[in-house]
Amino acid sequence: MNDDEKRDWDRQSVESSKAYHHFCLYRDMGVSRSLRTLEKADGCTSDYRQLGRWSTKWQWVERSRRYDDYLEMQERIKQEKERRDMRKRHAQIALLGQNIAVK
Repeated sequence: MNDDEKRDWDRQSVESSKAYHHFCLYRDMGVSRSLRTLEKADGCTSDYRQLGRWSTKWQWVERSRRYDDYLEMQERIKQEKERRDMRKRHAQIALLGQNIAVK
């Protein structure tokens, strides 16, 4: 993946594996995310101060917000497609009903 294809929540070019691992834990916590909660989470191997340094340096709050926005957009796209598909099914069912009534 080149730099043009990278998203904000992907690993940054000089971000360590350990920092990125902890960012992923933080990012995936959803709206209840916090460094204090992360510190106690399974898979977290760093203390609150280190998490705070990484969070500031690697802009975890902003990156996580953008990730949340992306997931929301993906969900909206999925729901819109499902609604379009549902309307098509309903139209087909109505047409079949009309054909039966005509016969």
